[in-house]
Amino acid sequence: MSDSTIPDDAVTAAVRPEPTRRRRRRSSQWTGLLYVLPALALVTVFFLVPLGMTVWMSLHKWPLMGVPRFIGLDNYEKLIFDKSFWSSLWFTIEYTVVVTVALLGVALALAFIVQGQGRAVSAYRTIYFLPVVTGFASAALLWVWLSNVDTGLFSRSRRISG
Repeated sequence: MSDSTIPDDAVTAAVRPEPTRRRRRRSSQWTGLLYVLPALALVTVFFLVPLGMTVWMSLHKWPLMGVPRFIGLDNYEKLIFDKSFWSSLWFTIEYTVVVTVALLGVALALAFIVQGQGRAVSAYRTIYFLPVVTGFASAALLWVWLSNVDTGLFSRSRRISG
């Protein structure tokens, strides 16, 4: 033991983390990975694989009947010099901008109407939200009937006598 009052074992233990703490941390990392794994598998199967296949297919010539043939970037070169592609792209951009602005304007106007006061506003709210409320109410009523103790589908008397 040295001249200090703290034993060497205590100093060593304070510097090095306990093995159980390390194991716990590693175990929690694996747990987190297990939680993320299903989402990662879905993204891989339904997004990354099709994206890779699309890029691979774009580098080939695909006849309707026959074997695909690798042609490299020729498809992209044809696309750059195709006038119908550029006109289609421009139409798509214009359509997207016009429709987005129109929908945003209508949605904003309806949101301002809902925020207002008055009889017309409350009638509009009722008409607007009636389909949502009706769906939830009918589903709730259906479950009340199904779970009725005396006559419901899940009642004990039905199981015993049926």
